[in-house]
Amino acid sequence: MYGHPSYYPSSPFFTILPPTPANFRFAYPTVDTKVFIHSVKAFSPLMEQGRVLLNRLSNPSFAYRIMEAAQHGKNTQVEALVKSIGLTVPITTHFSPTGIIFTLHSRENHHAPENCCSLSFAIKWGR
Repeated sequence: MYGHPSYYPSSPFFTILPPTPANFRFAYPTVDTKVFIHSVKAFSPLMEQGRVLLNRLSNPSFAYRIMEAAQHGKNTQVEALVKSIGLTVPITTHFSPTGIIFTLHSRENHHAPENCCSLSFAIKWGR
């Protein structure tokens, strides 16, 4: 419908131009990698802590306890089990009958007052 310029409505307030490459030129800011590099560096500890989490979850006894607590809706017990792993970064956990999602968050610091990055694991445990 809007492929031809004659189909565009006119207005006394503005002109709608047909979508052409010339109309989609944006003024991007100058590339500054400072925040990006900081985020990449802050991501490394998340990867290390993710490995700690995965190693603990691969223990059949621990995996059973987490799954059992989650499947019975015992959020506090799931959180206590996750906390017992001893991770050094903040973590949030969400689960359903079919799986669990762990999200590890970077810590705030004086260089980045907001969390710059996170690492999520979505792990299936049912159908």
